[in-house]
Amino acid sequence: MKSTALAAALTLACLLPASGRAVEVAGITIADSQQTSGGPLVLNGAGLRRVFVFKVYVASLYLPHKTTSAAQVLDPAEWARLTLTLLRGLTADKLIDALHEGMSANFGADRLAALQAPMQKLDALMRKIGTGKEGDLITLDFARDSVAVHFNGASQGVVSAPNFNTALLSIWLGREPVDEHLKQSLLGS
Repeated sequence: MKSTALAAALTLACLLPASGRAVEVAGITIADSQQTSGGPLVLNGAGLRRVFVFKVYVASLYLPHKTTSAAQVLDPAEWARLTLTLLRGLTADKLIDALHEGMSANFGADRLAALQAPMQKLDALMRKIGTGKEGDLITLDFARDSVAVHFNGASQGVVSAPNFNTALLSIWLGREPVDEHLKQSLLGS
């Protein structure tokens, strides 16, 4: 009887929102806060990206203050950090294709054309990373007009362009996110 009560209590604790403690998604422990050059950020939400039956990565979104509003997160004045912990190997080309598909789903041809130069710079940074393996960490730090890319803690470079941060975050939080369930998880819903 004690073990049943304990199991129920643990299950309930896992379902409650994390406040002041790390959370776990697909076996990956996610810190409740992170320090960036823009200041301290708190975990807004985290979730699993699946493609069919395959677990691809765990994403976690850090913000200055928690919100459930995608529009607030997409505000270019807002600092944000998105981490992607890979759960399987990914080549740079696969990652680049996924980023392009996510952008295409959220923007028309005119807006995509305006984003061509920063996308090419991001593509070059992803190629610099090469092939990621299970457990590798890609970190995207979003500032007003730039996105800094890190791979396993090492800086890969910065893409600077007006509104590029909003466009890139739209892949996960836009009107046509790569995964609606993941979007809701990142927004703490």
